[in-house]
Amino acid sequence: MKTQYKIISTIVLMACFLYMSSFLNNEKKIISVNISMDAKCNECITDLKKNLYMGRDFSKYTKSKGWIENFFRSDTTKNISYEIVLKKPIFINRNNFYYDKNFNLFFMPTFLEIPKLSIDKIDITNETISQAALIKNELSNLVHLNYSALSGWEVKTKTTIAYIGKTDLLNRLARLKKIIANLEQKNAKPITLDLRYQQGYVLKKFE
Repeated sequence: MKTQYKIISTIVLMACFLYMSSFLNNEKKIISVNISMDAKCNECITDLKKNLYMGRDFSKYTKSKGWIENFFRSDTTKNISYEIVLKKPIFINRNNFYYDKNFNLFFMPTFLEIPKLSIDKIDITNETISQAALIKNELSNLVHLNYSALSGWEVKTKTTIAYIGKTDLLNRLARLKKIIANLEQKNAKPITLDLRYQQGYVLKKFE
């Protein structure tokens, strides 16, 4: 369930050369907007178009949007060009807000099917950020990731719920991927397992 979009969208607005007296210093100019985003957000594009057509202060508008990562403007005699980079959502929380790569929450006006993350704010550290990124990169079918300061990471995929703790994650994830592959090959029922043991693991079927 990795987000593998890389979308470049260009909006060229030339309706009557978009005469906007105050915004364009009483000149007729062609406006182009290049949008770069890692996750498809048609609602974001619609919102950008709407505000640009209305002739608002586009620079000020973009600064008010938490889902915009970077904004650049360049002017020529006949053209105004905007370069906009949207934030990349890494996880979604239970309130449908998104986490960026630094685990900062932000709103985006769309719903993306990306892994859910449950973690207390006090537990967000460089270590947990790094571990969550590792788990997400290793498990392509990750559905939900839950962190407990006491017991570590609980991982949910389409076929398993696995407790992998918070140490020796690479080895435990390697074991988990082999188990998942075996389950998928046999078309077996979903299972719950605990990989926090040095030798073997505890396994039981989903309730």
